[in-house]
Amino acid sequence: MHRFGFVLGLLIFSVGCGGGSSFKGEKYPTAPVSGILKIDGKPFGPAVIEFVPVEKNDKLRIASGQVADDGSFKVGTYDKTDGVIPGSYKVEITVDITSSAKLPAVEEEKIKIEAAGNESLEINMTSSKGNAPADSLLSPDLSN
Repeated sequence: MHRFGFVLGLLIFSVGCGGGSSFKGEKYPTAPVSGILKIDGKPFGPAVIEFVPVEKNDKLRIASGQVADDGSFKVGTYDKTDGVIPGSYKVEITVDITSSAKLPAVEEEKIKIEAAGNESLEINMTSSKGNAPADSLLSPDLSN
């Protein structure tokens, strides 16, 4: 019975201490951002998409989100899908090294997020012709 009480107490304590994001500091208003990621006109995923501020600004924060197999994504700054602080961003994408998706080298893409947000954003990145895949050092093609 003591073990049950201890486990129950630990559970209540952990629930009481949880919740919210781990972000410390002033939170600025965000605008909802979701859409589809394409490379050379074709949906790309799974991946992680990041919006990295173009200029140094104490207000702007990196926002990120998961990209599904079909290229769809939602982005968050403080939480997973709370949106992006309006401003100018560079788009960066990465794939997990355990993923079967191959990330080609792509041209830099910049976007501007307005206060109203964008819930149907289409990011169409262009691959850098003649460049090796960005993850080729992690998973080289040994078929030659």
